[in-house]
Parts: sequence; structure tokens; C-alpha cells
Amino acid sequence: MVLEGISIEDARKKIWMFDIDGLLANERPEGNLEGHKKYYAKDHAPSKDFTALVNEIKPSILIGASATFGAFTPDILQAMGKFNDRPVIFALSNPTDKAECTAEQAYINTEGRCIFASGSPFPPVKINGQTFKPGQGNNAYIFPGVALGILTSGIHHISEDVFLIASETVAECVTEDDLKNGRIYPPLGEIQEVSIQIAVKILEYAYKERE
Repeated sequence: MVLEGISIEDARKKIWMFDIDGLLANERPEGNLEGHKKYYAKDHAPSKDFTALVNEIKPSILIGASATFGAFTPDILQAMGKFNDRPVIFALSNPTDKAECTAEQAYINTEGRCIFASGSPFPPVKINGQTFKPGQGNNAYIFPGVALGILTSGIHHISEDVFLIASETVAECVTEDDLKNGRIYPPLGEIQEVSIQIAVKILEYAYKERE
């Protein structure tokens, strides 16, 4: 968001976080707002009711990294489908028995309209004659290409720009067919080619920085 021209303060206001003690709220009795958490704490009544907060906030994107199986309940997924034409559901915890929801649950409860990715692999899901092939949000898409780019370019300082370049390159590798099949990541079988593309982009960046 910051790269698109939004201030860091406004970007943080758009991100609501929920941890083991509930919403990151300035007045929550448990406290535990150390470090980075304080930047995302909201002036909002403390709450541990995740479903109620989702219905109040009406987010467009739901990202799970809680290692809590079933945290994205059918009620929450259905609510996301009501708020958004194409709700984004990322259930990133792994292994599978830690995932916030399964691909099948996400697609069924949003009538096949969600944009889904998971940390664990899930099989294709068929709904009303359409087959969705969920993508896997895995750092294996990033690190091999980043390492190759760094080694070949001789970069000594690995800035945040390098990882932004890598993530943008992964996105550019997603085809229209991938999107039609419900994938927002390239197939894992193409990871070698993706890694080469990332390395090339990092090399280009490194040479520009040296000019």
C-alpha cells in the first residue's frame, strides 16, 4: 500500500490484527502489545469474538497464520462472501491439520467466488461443474530465486526491495489459465522457471543500483 502512495500510518489503519488475546486494541486488559503489535493496535473496545469483529469490520482480505484449525468458520466465510464479490481467503497455517479452513470449505461457503491460497496443499474442488485448483502460498516460490539472484549479482545488502521484486515476479508468472482455475500462484511444478525469472529481475535491480 505504501508503494501505491498511501502513508505508512494510513496503511496500518487498514490492517486489523487478532491474536491469542483477541483484537489488538489499545485498552485490552491482557495488554501484550509489545514490539510491532503496538503499531496496529486500534482504539476499539477489546474483543475476543472473531466472528463479531469480521461482521463489524467487513474486511476484503482474511489472512490466517494462527495454526488454529477451523478458525475460519463457515459463518465467517459466508460473511466474507456477503461483503465482497471476490473475497480473499488465505489460510496459511500448516500442516493441514492446523489450517484455518480447507479449500473446499472456502469455495463452498463463498459459492466459488473466493480467491484462495493455503500454506498446505489441498486437492482440487469441484462446485457446480467448475473445478478449482487451489494455490499454495509457500516461501519456496521466493527463496530459491532470491538466493540465485543474490549469488549471481554479488549483492552484499539484501534490502526489502529484493523481496518486493521477488513477490511481484511471482505474481507476473500467474497466467490467465491459472486464474480461471482459482490459482493465484503458479503451479509448484513451474517453480524452477519462476526462480530463474526472480533471479533475472534481481540482477537487473542490482545493476541499476550500481549505476
